[in-house]
Amino acid sequence: MKNSLLKTLTCFLSLSLASNLAFSLSAVVVSTNGKVEIQKGEEWVPLIAGTTISTGDCISTGFKSEAVIQINSSTLTLGALTRITVEKLLESQNVDETKIFIDTGSISADVKHTEERKVGFKVSSPVATASVRGTSFTYTADGTLKTQEGLVSKGWAESRSPRVEKDPTESFEPKDGESSVFTSTSDVSSDAGIPVYAGQTSTSEETEGFAYTPQEQKAIESSTIENSTQTLSSQESESSGSATATTQLTTISSTKETTGYLVITATISK
Repeated sequence: MKNSLLKTLTCFLSLSLASNLAFSLSAVVVSTNGKVEIQKGEEWVPLIAGTTISTGDCISTGFKSEAVIQINSSTLTLGALTRITVEKLLESQNVDETKIFIDTGSISADVKHTEERKVGFKVSSPVATASVRGTSFTYTADGTLKTQEGLVSKGWAESRSPRVEKDPTESFEPKDGESSVFTSTSDVSSDAGIPVYAGQTSTSEETEGFAYTPQEQKAIESSTIENSTQTLSSQESESSGSATATTQLTTISSTKETTGYLVITATISK
């Protein structure tokens, strides 16, 4: 009886321990182009294809440079003049979690889940945070988000600087399913965020850090275009007025030379 109870208890503890085990997620550099470096201690050294990326690594790209990193089935591409810090690479029983902090530049990501595993993918900057599930998107350090496929939940910045999770204790498990216009942001993020679907764009206010909804973004863009059009029309009008004034003054000078009198009868319109 005691042996049977002991075996049952041992089995239960083993299963509980296994369910809580977490390992480092596989991340490897696929390719680099131009100047790409990784920080080792106080020094920056060249980053080459085949290098394994770990939690805490800081990667930087130079002018006209690019780096592609494979994180399990997902792909992360760093654009030129970009610097990122890998905050989290975690593989637990049911979910693969990745957290990237971008200081400068831009990144593009194609996030895909493997069979029977969920994927939590989050990108943060000093002004905003983007959480995704089965999504392709582009994100810049100033908080500009463009979703090419799926859904991205965009919220407030979690920190103004990188926070590396060496020993993560909390884990968010996204819900199963494909993202659509009916998907809630709570399915892909632990925090309530603004939904940015495929084909939509969202920027962030630099001072306060709040994110504009795609609808607000369109209004901003429309207002910018309208103001630019008005400014251009005003400049063209002023330019036209200057030309008229020059012609009229030339005529007046010619009249003065002939008659000895200066008579101005024209009205210059702007």
